[in-house]
Formats: sequence, C-alpha cells, structure tokens
Amino acid sequence: MKQHRIALIIIAFITFIPFTKAQQFSGGIAAGVVGSQVAGDTYSGFDKAGIFAGGWVNLPVKERTAWQMELDYIQKGSRRNPDPKSADPTYYIMRLGYVELTFLYQFKLRSGLIIEGGPALSFLLHHFEERDYQTVGNYPFRFFNSNFTLGIAYPISEKLIAHFRTDNSLQSIRTQPSNGNVWRLFEYGQFNDCLILSLAYKL
Repeated sequence: MKQHRIALIIIAFITFIPFTKAQQFSGGIAAGVVGSQVAGDTYSGFDKAGIFAGGWVNLPVKERTAWQMELDYIQKGSRRNPDPKSADPTYYIMRLGYVELTFLYQFKLRSGLIIEGGPALSFLLHHFEERDYQTVGNYPFRFFNSNFTLGIAYPISEKLIAHFRTDNSLQSIRTQPSNGNVWRLFEYGQFNDCLILSLAYKL
C-alpha cells in the first residue's frame, strides 16, 4: 500500500510536467550530495553521507519571484563511527530513503542570489538501522513526515543552478518515543536534519 501511494505521487508529478509547457513553466533535473544527522539520537554532527536526485518545475510570478515544485529522492539518517580513543566506542548507522515532494517560494536578489524556502512532504521508501554491527528495530519509523526547507541558489549559467539547502523534519521520524528525544514544535522525538548541496539543470 505504501509503495502504491508513492507511485501515484510520482505519476501525478510526471503527468503534470507536459502541462507546464503551456503555462510558462520551466523544468529540469537536479542531483547532489547530502550530509545528515538525527536530532535526538544522542549523536551529533552531519556525519551520514547520502545522495539527492530528482526533478523540478518552476513558475515565475513576477520579475524576481517564482514558485517551484520538486519531486526528489533523498537519503537521510545518522552515523557514528567507532573511535578507539573514546570512552564510548559505539558504532551506529541509520539509513533512511525518502521520496520528497517540495513546494518552494523563491525570491531573486539584485545580486542574482535566490532565497528559497517552503514546506515538503516526505514518504519513507526504505530504512535500515544497526548498532555495534547488530540490526535493531525497537522503534518503528513513520511512513509520512512533514519538513521545512530553506536555502539559497545561484545561477551559474542559463542552464545550470547551484543550490545549498537545509531540510529539517517537523515531526518525529518514529511512531513512538525513543532514547534521547528532543522537542521540536509539536512533539518529543527524533528528527531529520540535512544539509544539501546540489546542481539543477534546466531542460
């Protein structure tokens, strides 16, 4: 059932792209790298590397403003590598893969720099969690999550745009409380925090 929901979202997005040509939209693809952490897992630092890839459509509103919608695959999670010199030599890895639907408002400064931000909806595609080389699964992950994205973009050329963003979950990524919970807006729990560096190509 979860895969069916995700498939419907992807189909709806792809179906929408041809319609945009008659509405002064532009569109393209994007790819990049992710550094992520999980607030509330007792480990700090954007130590989990991942990939970011997807497609986007953009609708100019005025000369310096636009709306952008994206459908992306993004890898999130947390990592702690063992350190023999540390009093706690724990090894830990959490791998989460999401399909994310993002809605952005963009404002272009006179310098050419673009400020962008808006909400995003994440759908969990796959997950894996391991501590000290043993698979764990005591606290189930939530299938749906809401996020907020904020970043800057800069057009390198007519076709290529560089983006740097932060992507933070507003809901706990788990369905029940776990160790190390922190408070964020609505509840205690664990929350994805990501830094994303990507390049977007206009088709």
